[in-house]
Amino acid sequence: WDVPAAELAAMRQVMRAPGVLDAALGWYAQALMPDAEALARATPIVSAAVPVPTLGIVGADDGCVSAEIFTAGMDAASYPAGVQVAVVPGAGHFVQR
Repeated sequence: WDVPAAELAAMRQVMRAPGVLDAALGWYAQALMPDAEALARATPIVSAAVPVPTLGIVGADDGCVSAEIFTAGMDAASYPAGVQVAVVPGAGHFVQR
């Protein structure tokens, strides 16, 4: 994933504003380590079977979640209506870019 220099400069400028970096990092920390109450609320949702046909899309060059790990997580038992995985050659984490 190559960020154009102007876009990277703009992101750095935004992150310099008071509180922005803490808020951005806090979001990730909360997403990765939710408190017990949040985890209890989310568990039924994220562990439920997906009742509709599903297409999972992952970039072959994803630096955050490899295509292999993504594909392994798309187990058929969780998708009773069917699941397919499309690995997009040359794409990274943000496949739409």
